[in-house]
Amino acid sequence: MDGLFFHVEKVEEERSVRNVFGMSGRQTLFFWVIIGLALWLRVFLMIGSESLVTEYDDKMYLQSARVLLETGMFTFGSETDQPTVFIPPLFTLYLAGVFALFGSEALGLVMAQVGVMAMGLAVIVLIVRMGVHLQKPRAGLFAGAVVAVYPPLVLHHVLYLTETMFTVWTLLFFLTLFAALEQTSGKKLLLTGVWLGLATLTRPTFALFPAVVGLYLWGRSDYRWKRALVVGAALVGVLVVLLSPWIVRNYVAFDRFIPLTKASGNPFLTGTYVNHDVWANGPDEEFPDYPKGWKKVPGDLLATDDRLMAIGMERLEQAFAKDPWAVVQWYTVGKFTLFWGHVFDWKDTLQPGVGVMEWVHRVLMGLAVVGVVVAVRRKVPYVWLLVLWLGYFTVVHLVYVALPRYALPVLPIVFLLGGLLFDTQKGRDPVVVYTTDNNKGES
Repeated sequence: MDGLFFHVEKVEEERSVRNVFGMSGRQTLFFWVIIGLALWLRVFLMIGSESLVTEYDDKMYLQSARVLLETGMFTFGSETDQPTVFIPPLFTLYLAGVFALFGSEALGLVMAQVGVMAMGLAVIVLIVRMGVHLQKPRAGLFAGAVVAVYPPLVLHHVLYLTETMFTVWTLLFFLTLFAALEQTSGKKLLLTGVWLGLATLTRPTFALFPAVVGLYLWGRSDYRWKRALVVGAALVGVLVVLLSPWIVRNYVAFDRFIPLTKASGNPFLTGTYVNHDVWANGPDEEFPDYPKGWKKVPGDLLATDDRLMAIGMERLEQAFAKDPWAVVQWYTVGKFTLFWGHVFDWKDTLQPGVGVMEWVHRVLMGLAVVGVVVAVRRKVPYVWLLVLWLGYFTVVHLVYVALPRYALPVLPIVFLLGGLLFDTQKGRDPVVVYTTDNNKGES
């Protein structure tokens, strides 16, 4: 009996030094140090910097929120008198909500920054949680620590840009998907679809990923194709439900079916320029707010998008006819190197340390590559799904614009994969409790 009481007391003592993430007391302490350091760095940057607002996307998002509050019209860019379908609405709605409470001047701008900063801290919490879920808490803490101090992410977490919000939704998507697959929980699968929908309403990049999830499950030895189809269909179904108000709005505003955005012409045309240097030849004579050679249809944003796409296709065809190898090289090695081999900066805030940061950045990328190899050998669960996500995300941007900024949402997962090198604890196989074949074992 004494032995039993001793055992119970020991178990309770072990539980008392673990937090809700299932980490040890020492790991929990390190986690809170990471959070504290991350908060201090972001507050220091926000207070110590002059206005970080540029003439580009951030200013346009702020303007979009203000116009939405003043007129009820969702706009973006210089055409503030026309409804837009250039961007999805969620980040503008977030800014408009903050401005409705605090005004759109100094206080509202600060509170919007604080909200984005809170999202950045949530990214750290979620990537640590992902490491714990994979039974690799050290890898999760490594990733969280890098996210906390990595200067481009510190900077980005105080900017009025969409990537931080998008990162939160994508990490929630993967964490909930893991749980839904392991428990075959319909509720969690539906919640996974909610995160997918919110991510898509922030940035449309995510919309086609359910097809990749279905292919991944179909390729797993413990998942039958019918079940993989159910998972993919459920994610798409919830996504359509969440997108339906946006689709209805687009039909009312433009009298056509537009499920996501109608803005591919601009990034596609931009992507045809080496290093995306669209202003190399100055502004267009007819439309000075556009680069030379770009044209628009005044008063018709959808026709303008079609025209930009046509110009991009023409540029690409001419470049391919002139030097096909140069085009192939730019759309593969060139864009890939620009996307993954460089660091994000904004208003030259991180100068003159960008050179050192790029060297550190490439070391982190190298760690991730080796980490993937090690994770495959150790059978870390879901590593292939995470690799597929990185591949999917990369290919989408190689087609369009491959700037370092657009890689920011997937960097926490890259750092997690690199952290697997420092976590030798044996992982577990994915647990699937559903099967319709009695002769097919569960794993």
